[in-house]
Amino acid sequence: MTARTICLLLVLSTASIAEDGRAALARGIELLRRQHYQEALDSLETAKRTLPAQAQIYNLLGITLTKLGRIPEANDDFRKAIELNPKLGDAHKNLGFNYWTSGQEAEAKQSFLVALKLNPSDEFAHYGLGTVYLRQGRAADAIAQLEKARALVDRDLPVSLGLARAYLASRQFPKAVELLESVTHQRPTDADAAALLAAAYESSGNLPRALENYERAVHLDPANQDRYLDYTRLLLDLDRFDDSIKVVQEGLQKTQDSYALHLRRGAIELMKGNPEKAEASFRQAIAMHPEVPLGYVALAKAYMKSGRGADAVLVVEEARGKLTADFVLEYFYGLALESLDRDSEAVEAFSRSSDLSPAVPEAHFHSGKLLFKLGRTEDARAELQRTIELDPKHAGAHFQLSRVYAKLGDASNAKKFAARAATLRKQQVELSQQQQTTLMPGRPGKHAPALE
Repeated sequence: MTARTICLLLVLSTASIAEDGRAALARGIELLRRQHYQEALDSLETAKRTLPAQAQIYNLLGITLTKLGRIPEANDDFRKAIELNPKLGDAHKNLGFNYWTSGQEAEAKQSFLVALKLNPSDEFAHYGLGTVYLRQGRAADAIAQLEKARALVDRDLPVSLGLARAYLASRQFPKAVELLESVTHQRPTDADAAALLAAAYESSGNLPRALENYERAVHLDPANQDRYLDYTRLLLDLDRFDDSIKVVQEGLQKTQDSYALHLRRGAIELMKGNPEKAEASFRQAIAMHPEVPLGYVALAKAYMKSGRGADAVLVVEEARGKLTADFVLEYFYGLALESLDRDSEAVEAFSRSSDLSPAVPEAHFHSGKLLFKLGRTEDARAELQRTIELDPKHAGAHFQLSRVYAKLGDASNAKKFAARAATLRKQQVELSQQQQTTLMPGRPGKHAPALE
């Protein structure tokens, strides 16, 4: 046999192998399209053996393995595809998808960014990167990506709601309303969408539509106490106390764990001037969850509002004896002791609360105010300065610090902090006046109990 004949046979053999590989690849693609994933995997493995340098085969293997739930193996194939062809955008995108579903946000972000650099119009890569930004709380970046993938977003309810929340966080209220109106039209029985639409209307100042949708969310999801809390918060902002009570009563009948609703009912009764009814509601909350400190704190606040500081101290002491160390308990213990002029004990309570949560300015403020009253001027200055570090707009801390500097004979600083306190209080009065005429978007309602 001549050398020329041997070469010809080799060429024919190679061509035959390549043809077999292309046939296996075509079969694998068709089986993948028909969702016959195991058979597709077998065909694609055959194609890989005969065409080992084809990046697209590894990408298809990765897709098939992903469908079979074999994610680590799929990722190996996607990475092999990228190694063979770094400009294969689909492989970067698909690897990013698997990183995203596995919670590997940094890796997913990088893969999607590379995919978009290779193909800036890839809708799915925009969608994937946008969802990563949603998880990271990067509202503006999420909006920029997801608006380029609206066809995909509109088919994915959680992402649609995420985009709506991003619009709200970016104060793009008309866009949030428009998106959520579309979502609720397509999914009229979805309570999450209704509640978010209510929040969008509230933020945009359309309170009648907000109330309408909060009420609809309650009816769609009557076993969820959060629906009643959202609805009554806005009703309380509008001073509709009786309507709020009716909504809470309905929730108490329809929810299993109604702890927060008992707290809400107690807060409303307190606003209506019914301390005995408020105390009864708070005690019901305590009976439901004696391991949670908020019920005790709510009851203590009710006692303090009624001028029963001694009873407030007893309630908090009862809780402190049962529960583990807690910032809220120590803080309100300090407030209750302060109301009885037990200043040294109150300072110790505020100090314990600051040890538990050092970044809360109010505990430092009350401690500083009492330390000044007790004649511990330098200690008072340190606490009040810490308050201002944590909250530079704390008018009370500036005023108290001006008194401290006056006591220390530092007239310049005394004057400076007094002037700053006056400016901050003026700003607070102006803001309060604005809030009397319109509900400020994004702020807690004026009657929303801080306890909840």
